[in-house]
Amino acid sequence: PEYRVVPVGGFIPEREDRGGAASGSAPLTLTVPGQAGKEVVSCTECGENAFNEQYRQLFSLIVCKPCIAAKEDKYKLMTKTAAKEEFLVNDGDLIGLNFLHKSNPRKEGWKEMKLYLRLQVRDVSWERW
Repeated sequence: PEYRVVPVGGFIPEREDRGGAASGSAPLTLTVPGQAGKEVVSCTECGENAFNEQYRQLFSLIVCKPCIAAKEDKYKLMTKTAAKEEFLVNDGDLIGLNFLHKSNPRKEGWKEMKLYLRLQVRDVSWERW
């Protein structure tokens, strides 16, 4: 599914019955000098041409899956509870951050988890403390 970033954080799955593509989903591109009309999108960490679309849409980061796995200290997703415990932030600090909803793996009927990008939570923590 397509995702649309909501200014207050999170995402809303775009449905086909709502019509059209997600607003604000223009690809982030890099124009290669000397090659007019050719645009290349590449990972900011390693330069590979493949990147994780979900991270691009939700967090405005162009990074590939291998780099996400290799640099977990920056790109790992963490639950709201883990973010509050590890970085000593409160709910108010997390309000402006984008997050990913994911069903709770412990019990199907429980509330969905909010997963935040570790890099963004760390930055908010540094601003606060």
